[in-house]
Amino acid sequence: MSHREIVQGQQIVGINERPIWKLDVSNWGSTPTVLSMLCYKWVSDVWVNVTTTCFPFGTVTSAGNIITLPIFVPQAIGDNYRVDIRFTLSGSILEAYALIDVER
Repeated sequence: MSHREIVQGQQIVGINERPIWKLDVSNWGSTPTVLSMLCYKWVSDVWVNVTTTCFPFGTVTSAGNIITLPIFVPQAIGDNYRVDIRFTLSGSILEAYALIDVER
């Protein structure tokens, strides 16, 4: 596992679940700013941007050292996603990612 991958590892989500994930950036620094997020779906050996489809409500926010993602809406059983979370800490641009599989 890369130091950029979330420590919980690959996330398994049921097709009817609507999780809101939080990322604690305390190990990297404090008070993240300039937040952004992209979501990609693995389709025919290519990562395709599906951010507006899988995160249709809200935006990325932060409070203290915690970054909160909007509600995740999986599209189909068997889908594989990668979510990239980009943020700035003390002038450095950093990025973490999560891998997500959807099941029944």
